[in-house]
Formats: sequence, C-alpha cells, structure tokens
Amino acid sequence: MRTALDRAASRLTGKFSGQPAVEAAIRQTIGDTYWELALYAEAEQQMTRALELRRRVLGAEHQDTLRSAGTLAQVYQSEGKYDAAEALLNKALEVHRRLGRGNSPEAIAALHTLASIAAESRADFARAELLDRQVLEIERRVLGESDAVTLATMNNLAAVLARESKYPEAEGLYQKLLEIKRRVQGAEHPSTLASLNGLGMLYRNEGKYAEAEPVLRAALEARRRVMGEEHRDTLASMGGLGQVYLSEGKYGDAEPLLTQAVETATRVLGEDNPDTQTGLNNLAELYRRQGKLAQSEAAYQRLLKERERTFGRDNGFTANTQGALGGVKLQLRAFAEASQLLRLAVEHYRKHGIVTWRRYYTECMLGASLSGLGKYAEGEALLASAGANLLRLKESIPPDWRSILDEVRRWTGAASKRR
Repeated sequence: MRTALDRAASRLTGKFSGQPAVEAAIRQTIGDTYWELALYAEAEQQMTRALELRRRVLGAEHQDTLRSAGTLAQVYQSEGKYDAAEALLNKALEVHRRLGRGNSPEAIAALHTLASIAAESRADFARAELLDRQVLEIERRVLGESDAVTLATMNNLAAVLARESKYPEAEGLYQKLLEIKRRVQGAEHPSTLASLNGLGMLYRNEGKYAEAEPVLRAALEARRRVMGEEHRDTLASMGGLGQVYLSEGKYGDAEPLLTQAVETATRVLGEDNPDTQTGLNNLAELYRRQGKLAQSEAAYQRLLKERERTFGRDNGFTANTQGALGGVKLQLRAFAEASQLLRLAVEHYRKHGIVTWRRYYTECMLGASLSGLGKYAEGEALLASAGANLLRLKESIPPDWRSILDEVRRWTGAASKRR
C-alpha cells in the first residue's frame, strides 16, 4: 500500500496542470489514505497542496475547500501542531457561521476536533466542555439523541465532566448513554463498552471502588472478547482496572495489569501515543506508592521526555508530569532538582489560569523544596497561600489523594520551625 501511494503521489506533479480541481481531489484522496496509515508527514504534504489548489480554483468559502482545511487540521493535531490546527479550524468555523452553515457536518466536525485538542492535547477541560456542549446542542436538534454521532459527543462530554470533577452530572450522562446504547447498538458494541468503561473510571475517581471494580472488570472482559488482547480499548480497560486496584492499595493486583498495559501499548501503539503515556504515568505512580522511588523516578523521567516530544513544554500533560517527577525528587530529598521541575509546572498553571487541587499541591511541593534548600521565608509563604487554596478545593481531591492534606500540614509545620 505504501509503495503504491508513493508512486501515485510522485506522478502527480505536472500531470494535471490544466485540471487543478482534479489534481486537488486526487491529492486529497492520497492524503486521506496516508493519514489512515498514520503517515502524517506525507499526508500533510498532499493535503496542503490540495487545500492550496482548492482555494485558488474554488475559493476559500467552497465546501470542498473547507473540507480540505478540516482534514488537514486533523493531520496537524496528529502531528502535535496544535496552533496550526486551531487556526485552520477557527477560520473555517468563521466562514461556516457567516454563510449560515453553522449546523453543517463540516462545522460540527471542526468543533469536534477543537474540543478534542482542548481535552486531549492541551488539558483545557473547561474549553473542551464548552465546545462539546455546543456540538451536542446542534446534534440533538439536527440528528436526534439516538444518532451515533450524538452519542459519541455525549460520551466525550461525560469524560470531560469527569476530568473536571463534576461527578453527578457525568454519572447521570453515562447512565443515560448506557441505556440508549444498549437499546440501539447492543450491549457489546464498542461504543457501549466505551461508556461502560467511562462509568467505571468515574466511580474510581469518586472513590466508589466497590462499584468501579466490577464495572471495569466487565468492560475489560468484553473488550478482550470483542476486540482482542492488544486493541487500544482493551489496554485502556486494563489500565483502568489497574488504577482501581492502585487506589484500593491492592498493589499486587495492580502491578501485573499496569505493566502489561504499558509493555503492550509501547510495542503496538508506540511511545508517543497518549494511551501509552497514560499507562506509563499509572505505572510510575504505582512505583511511588510502593516506595520504589528509583523505579518511579526513572518511569516519570521517561514519561516527561515523551510528553515534551509529543505535546511540547507549554502543555498541561507535560506540566502534570513535571509536577509528579518533582514530587518524587522531593521524596528523594533532591531539593534543587525538585524545585526546578516544580517551578516549571507552577509557571504553566499560573500562565494559563488553571485553578485545580493539583496546581496548589504542586505549589505546596515547591514550597517544601524551597524550605529544603534553606529558603525558609519563601517556602513558608508559598506553603501558607497554596495550602489555604488546596484546603478550599479539598472536595475535588480524589479520595486516594486526600492524604496530601496531612502531608502539607507537616511541611508547613516543619518550615515554620526552621525559620
């Protein structure tokens, strides 16, 4: 397939000099195929040329031109070129709305991609929620609530709400999704299993481990049966059940699941895949809780390199990993290295106005690191301000993380005694 595509692409130049619309259509088709094969650089080259030709021949507002812009934006997203993707999509949406096509499939697809970038690439869940709600309102009106596209958006919104700790609304949405999907698509349809897995992870985040464990075990067994052991959805369920065991302190049950998920994902999906990175994050946290700090440090260092390469340095996932690695360095009493990493994470959170328990816990860890370096006044001030904010958000802290409140109190007391 790759050889045939390369041969077809190489023969295009000059062959359709008098038929630019035909050349654009062929390049778009070749680009789409490259994209499906995950050959993103080749896809970008073909789609960029197709978009240029369509803008020149058909105009910037023609639907084919806007479709080319939308697919090129998706390629940019796959390559980690998020600014370029968002610029294309926002410009296309502006045209759709100005021409009264705000409800068109192309406009909906653009909103979907923008929401995906916000949630999966920038960790900007507030923006993702806003975009998903916009899309869902259009789809319910135009397509109906039982349409597969509408259900996919409902699932995306439920996942985003869960990430924002808006648990009651997320749980209600997942329950509604499962009722509709079981009736319309069947109990073992991949989409139904995605919502089942999402509900299980929501229970885990709420600390409802007794409810989470059987739901996630059922999702894992069904995905193994329907999709196979190495499918990315099966690996996600494997990691999810491992996370529940981790939260329950069942480390012996968690470790083989999390290890298998990371090893398989690395081999099948690659190190740069976000699912692989999520699995590695879970494994690094398991090692930390087991007291295997050297292994945790190594895993987080590997994860940080991969996330910087995939998402860039100014990114929410990268900042979270900087904070996690900084926390392990703090436990190892490597205060200088810890403070450097934690400061980078804090700068990202402040720059982007992120107000979450994780931000303030990271600030507290930075305060403890500064105190460890003998900078007692600065460390104590940061611990006091960040600790107060963390306490204000204590209800949003996952149950298996709430011991950090006692940890912060110990750091604050130690810093005040040293001063």
